[in-house]
Amino acid sequence: MGLRLEGVTLQRAKEGELHSLGMMEGAIQVPGSGQAIVLMANHGATGGYPIIAQVISADMHLAAQLAPGTEVSFLDVSRAEALQALQEQELRFSRDIVVADASLLAARALVQLAGKHASLQQAALTDGVRRIRIRK
Repeated sequence: MGLRLEGVTLQRAKEGELHSLGMMEGAIQVPGSGQAIVLMANHGATGGYPIIAQVISADMHLAAQLAPGTEVSFLDVSRAEALQALQEQELRFSRDIVVADASLLAARALVQLAGKHASLQQAALTDGVRRIRIRK
């Protein structure tokens, strides 16, 4: 659900209940304990703790890979910088990751052909680990 951060305990400026809000991945909440929590992919739909920041989407994969005890710091970025980081990440995914794996390139080509050729609609590509089935 989330990554509980240790360190300086954050104090609330105002006491009392907060209204529940819709939550999103990357939100940094501060519960009553004062120890911040970064919400991950399986977070709850709503929450009533103060939200102090938002981890940008392009960096969530880094948060997901943090080992317990890892020291982490946060950097303030603008909306434009966050969008640029996401665009750069998408470009890397489409260029580097797919091109680096020949079997993924073959699967991508097969997917594109499947829509045009009925004989390929039930084709399967196997490289010993992955199995990709294509159906209409």
